[in-house]
Amino acid sequence: MLPRPLCEGLCSLLPGTDRLAVSVVWQVSPAGQVTSEWFGRTVIRSCAKLNYEQAQQVIDSGGGSVEGLPAVEEPHSAAVVAGVVWRLHSLAQILRRKRFDGGALHLYQPKLCFTMDWSTGQTLDLAQPQGPDHSHHLVEELMLLANMAAAQRTHQAFPAQCVLRRHPPPLPGPMEAALRSLAAAGVVLDGSSAGALQASLAGQRGAVALAVAALCSKPMQFARYFAPGSEGSVTPAGAAHHYALNVALYTHFTSPIRRYADVMVHRLLAATLDPPAAVPRLAAARLGRTCEHCNDRKRAAKTVQEASGELHLGQLVRRVGELPQPAAVVQVLDRSFDAVLLRLGLVRRVYTDPLPLTTMAFTKQDGQGTLTLHWRPEGGRPATTQRITLLSTVEVVLRPADNTTLKFNTVLLRPE
Repeated sequence: MLPRPLCEGLCSLLPGTDRLAVSVVWQVSPAGQVTSEWFGRTVIRSCAKLNYEQAQQVIDSGGGSVEGLPAVEEPHSAAVVAGVVWRLHSLAQILRRKRFDGGALHLYQPKLCFTMDWSTGQTLDLAQPQGPDHSHHLVEELMLLANMAAAQRTHQAFPAQCVLRRHPPPLPGPMEAALRSLAAAGVVLDGSSAGALQASLAGQRGAVALAVAALCSKPMQFARYFAPGSEGSVTPAGAAHHYALNVALYTHFTSPIRRYADVMVHRLLAATLDPPAAVPRLAAARLGRTCEHCNDRKRAAKTVQEASGELHLGQLVRRVGELPQPAAVVQVLDRSFDAVLLRLGLVRRVYTDPLPLTTMAFTKQDGQGTLTLHWRPEGGRPATTQRITLLSTVEVVLRPADNTTLKFNTVLLRPE
């Protein structure tokens, strides 16, 4: 992220303020087909700034509600803004359908969100994550369209020195193993392509859908920035393919205030906008090293984000003592199992050793494990038997691991 004086004071779009920008403008048919495209330097003067909730309220009203909208700079009006938001939403829905009909893939997983007391830094509670709603989809679809357009333009102008983002297909062995396991559990998926996987996921709902998404996410590889000319030869056809989006060329262009890769793409676009287009002076090998640095930083940021989430969750668990959560089983081992916490999106290992059991048995058939747990009578409740298999739904509770750290254990609750 750029420093705040640059990010908020000079680069972000603010109502009633002129901002220099690089824009892509399309003409689009009612069917969502781009009929013309223009890149150029522009001056943007926003008349209003809406948050996602305000935009969603407009969409929910069919474009007829202006209640809760911020002040709008004249000569525009709140009614005009609401109408524009509604028309953009309608276009985004068409673009989204076309994208998934064209073979795109999205594996939905909940995000870990908290309510914080910022004065003390304390984690107060779990928060309901935003989206995915129509206002988020509106922004997402237009950003994807702009990023794909920027990739096409820069690659056409500088095929060896552009910055692209490729997403390799999932690792074959782990993906095939996941599909076999799911098939044995009664969920048959077609993993032959991103689009085929998306189509076969469409019938899944609820806890099973989240568990299946978690299982299919594990074999997925990370998307990476790369410069075609840095790999020693002309990039072969398909080497830049983005698996999840199912497009031949993709890059990041829309967020230069928070990603350096976008800054590089803007510089390349600037070279195409100042005819005659000047070949960037940066050597391909150096550009490749910069792309790798961006990959390293993005991976590190994701690791820190995940660690921070677990740290805050551990703080919350220590404060409340116990945090019950619904879960779905994604792997069964001989004395434990892995389960995805359905509200949090985390996969946690659950051990059977500390449970009040009389006996436990592990069996395996057709590659699928089953844990049979015999719970002893307790607190007036009779003995009961519980079978843990792939995609079983269970109730667990998060408890502090000890008295000195923010680590926590995930413990299976006795079935009712």
